[in-house]
Amino acid sequence: GDLRSPAGVTVDSQSARLFVADPGTNVIWLYQLSVRPDGLLETVGARRAAVQGYNASGVATNAQGDLYFVGRAVPTDGSATDPFTAIYRMDATSIARGDPLNPVEVYSRANSGSPDARAWSPSGLEVDSFFIYWGNSEAGTTHGSVVKGTRMNLGPALQAGNQVPTILDQAFDEVSGITTTGTHVYFLTSDGV
Repeated sequence: GDLRSPAGVTVDSQSARLFVADPGTNVIWLYQLSVRPDGLLETVGARRAAVQGYNASGVATNAQGDLYFVGRAVPTDGSATDPFTAIYRMDATSIARGDPLNPVEVYSRANSGSPDARAWSPSGLEVDSFFIYWGNSEAGTTHGSVVKGTRMNLGPALQAGNQVPTILDQAFDEVSGITTTGTHVYFLTSDGV
């Protein structure tokens, strides 16, 4: 099927899955990947919805196959859409079951610090074994240009004392993308990387 307006892409290499956020359809699509004899990747089988009913942009997966994304719920009953983006998680079990509804809100303006919420306007997104990293696309000098928070599904012992996300940088108002290595965080601003 065609994509209307793809806005984010990530690969779950453990499960050979490609996820594409398509705000035009309010779906994050899942494609199964296969390696061709010439070594290139191709999608196989029909695509299916990994997340449905969310206008999503940034997407990332962790080693367990959980899908994290930046977006907002799009009500089907005609009620008003929340104007603010948040960070959500769709767990690997729901994805494997083919249940594209009800992802868990991980960070939003309401739960990421007060009075200056750290998830003010999340844009780029990355995740590792313990943390979620994101940039704020506006007001980064107040709320954090680059922020990290615990994944919030690690169990109480690993989360103790880590409920409020940590600001890693707040020199820029707008961050549009982010990635990490084992030791570094890289992010995009209007001034460069």
